[in-house]
Amino acid sequence: MVGTLQEWGLAVDLLMAVVCCMYVVGILWFMRGISRPLRVTAAPDGPESSPPDALPFVSILVAARDEEKHIGAALDCLEKQTYPQDRYEVIVIDDGSVDRTAALVSERADATSCSLRLLATVTETGSAGSRGRAPGSKKLALQQGVSAAVGDIILSTDADCRVPPEWVAVLAAEFSPDVGMVVGFSRIAIPSERMGVRAGWEAVDFYNLMLAAMGSAGRGHALAASGQSIGFRRQAFEAVGGYRSVLHRVSGDDVLLLQLIRRSGDWQIRFCRDPIATVRHPPAPSWRSLLSQRARWASNAPCQMRLDPVFFGYLGTTFLFGLMQVLSPLLLWWGGLSVPVLALAWSCKVAAEWSLLSRGLRLLPVDDLRRYYLLWTCLHPVYLVGVGVLGCLGRFSWKDTSFRRGEWDAHIAQTGG
Repeated sequence: MVGTLQEWGLAVDLLMAVVCCMYVVGILWFMRGISRPLRVTAAPDGPESSPPDALPFVSILVAARDEEKHIGAALDCLEKQTYPQDRYEVIVIDDGSVDRTAALVSERADATSCSLRLLATVTETGSAGSRGRAPGSKKLALQQGVSAAVGDIILSTDADCRVPPEWVAVLAAEFSPDVGMVVGFSRIAIPSERMGVRAGWEAVDFYNLMLAAMGSAGRGHALAASGQSIGFRRQAFEAVGGYRSVLHRVSGDDVLLLQLIRRSGDWQIRFCRDPIATVRHPPAPSWRSLLSQRARWASNAPCQMRLDPVFFGYLGTTFLFGLMQVLSPLLLWWGGLSVPVLALAWSCKVAAEWSLLSRGLRLLPVDDLRRYYLLWTCLHPVYLVGVGVLGCLGRFSWKDTSFRRGEWDAHIAQTGG
């Protein structure tokens, strides 16, 4: 019996050591990727030095559903771009709003100085989506937006985001002939306010996700993106069939498209690290909504397993590491885990995460993040396990709609644009 317990303890210690090492190696891989030299894209005062005819025409897509509180400010930012107004257009795709989102965009279209159009998501029956009959996902809205767009370069942001005046100019300048997608940098921010504990925790977590996106792109194997700031070539989008193969998934308009373009092997994917192009996004209104959002992101695990098995394997290892940390009190009580191994694992985790955050903040400074780091790193294993379980079950809410498998109805996958 004693021998069995000792063997069990050694096995658990070894497993904890292995998953910890793999987690730390992944962080070191990301750190190596973010250390590449910064590529200068555009001057802070805009693209005036380039002949207007030489600048690519850019189409900006904003998918919006019930965003009357935010859409006006978002359009203000897009109207004030330093990029010549005759070289870009803004297309807002109303995805079944029941508030005044569409009316506000229509009013703005008649008065704005830039090209602004309003579209409505169309279902397979040819009618506009509505709350009562399950509109398409954000991917469906964007798919139809791309079909209506004029530009060869497509940029996309969310209706509740605030983009800086240089955003279009800087991201467009990243598109050299071999680049098919550009991932922009975005952060959690509350205008003119100091973040509270929950918003600060979310800000650290999202910043680390951005560092992973930047590091993986720098290593030549892009893994992640955020729809808050993203751009792609129409040619690259159409070559992979757009969103059609993943349209049944509620989430993934950003990362799944990135994976499809990466797997094609025909294009480079670049991360835009110029801080003047930083997009700001408000925090989730509550812990519950934050967990629901992250579970929605995690629900794409089945697609990630197919599109990038190596990345899926790392995600699985990270989940297992978090699970063992959460269960460590029980494992210690049962004698299945030794105190020195647990202490070493936590020390390596904290040191590696702190190093990644510190290196990132030297490149893309964000105020006040360090003050929330200790809380973030302590709660992260619990959060990781909870989100992972909910994501695998597909249980989350989005736009007042509950989901169980992380998918829309099957008929929606047959619609496109």
